Amino acid sequence: MVRIQKPICAIVALSAMLTSFAAQASDYIPLNPSTIRGKTILLDEGSSLEYRANGIYVYTLGGRSQQGTWRIGANGAVCVDFPNGRGRCDFYLENGSSLFLRNSYGKLFKVRFAQ
Repeated sequence: MVRIQKPICAIVALSAMLTSFAAQASDYIPLNPSTIRGKTILLDEGSSLEYRANGIYVYTLGGRSQQGTWRIGANGAVCVDFPNGRGRCDFYLENGSSLFLRNSYGKLFKVRFAQ
C-alpha cells in the first residue's frame, strides 16, 4: 500500500501546483504595448531594453549593445526584429504595481521602467 500512496501523493501535489499556477497567471493584466514607446525597460540582471519612439530597439548588457527594430505585433505582443533575420515577440504584463515581461519562451521576468 505504501507504493500506491506515494504516486497518489505526487499526483495530488502536482495538481495543487498546477491549480496554484493557473490562479496566479490570471492575476497578470496585459500592458497596452504602446505604453513602452520611447521608454527604456530595466531587467534585474543589469540589461536594458530601449524602445525608441522611431521604432529602433536597443538591447544593452555589460556595455555591449545589439540594435534592431520593434513593432506592435499580433495580440498586443511587442515584436523585435534583428538585422540577422532573427526576432521575437514578448508580452508586457502588470500585476498590481509590478511590471513583467513574458518572453517568447513563456519565461516571466520582473522588469521596471528606467527613471
